[in-house]
Amino acid sequence: MPKLSFVTLSDNDNYPVPAIKMLPEWYRSAKKYFEGGESTYKNCMPFFEGMYSGYVMLTPCDIEFYIENEIPKVRIEEEYDFFVKSRPPMSDFHTPFGYYDHHFAWKPQWGVESPSGYNILYTTPFNGYDVPFLNTMGIINNDKTSHPGSIPFFLRKNFIGIIKAGTPFLQVIPIKRESWESDNKVLDPESIEHFKPGTPRIQDHYRNVLWERTRYE
Repeated sequence: MPKLSFVTLSDNDNYPVPAIKMLPEWYRSAKKYFEGGESTYKNCMPFFEGMYSGYVMLTPCDIEFYIENEIPKVRIEEEYDFFVKSRPPMSDFHTPFGYYDHHFAWKPQWGVESPSGYNILYTTPFNGYDVPFLNTMGIINNDKTSHPGSIPFFLRKNFIGIIKAGTPFLQVIPIKRESWESDNKVLDPESIEHFKPGTPRIQDHYRNVLWERTRYE
C-alpha cells in the first residue's frame, strides 16, 4: 500500500485525517430514498467516494469573517495569524459567481510527501456546499517537494460569522502520475446488461457489483 507522509515545521496536534472520518452530519443522517422510492445522493457511490477519498486538513482555531467597506476581512487568534491571509482581486481571474473578488489564502501547517510517481490533488472538500468558502484547485508533484505553499480561497458574499476550529478546509487526494491518450467509441446498448429494462437500478448495480473501494488510513 502506498504511503503519504504529512510533514510540518512546528509540532502540533492538528493532524490531517482520512476524509472518511470527517463526513458531515448532513450526509450521515441523509435518507437513501425519496418518498416515491427514487434514490437520493446517499445511494450514489461516486458522490460518496469523492467525499471519503484522501485526507482532509482541519482549521486550527476559530476564524471570524466580517465585512468592512464592502470588503471581506478576517479576524483570527494571534497565534495563528499566519494561517489566513487577505488578498486583493486577481487580475483577469474569473471570481466564482456569488463570491467576493477580494479573497484570502490558506497557509497550511502541513505539507505532503508522496511516493515516487504520485501527485496530490488539492481541493475544497468534495460536495462541501455547506461551507462559506471555495478553494482554487491544483495538482502538485509532491514526490519532489513537500512545501505546502498557499491555497487561495474565496468567501461567499454576505457571509458574516465564524468558521469553527476543526473544520475541514482542504482535501488532498493522491493520484498516480502517468501519461494518457484517448479515443472515441460508440457502445452497443445490448452489450450493457444493467441498462436493459427490468434489470436492477443502475446505482444499485454499480454499488453492489462494479464498485471497488479504495482505503485511506
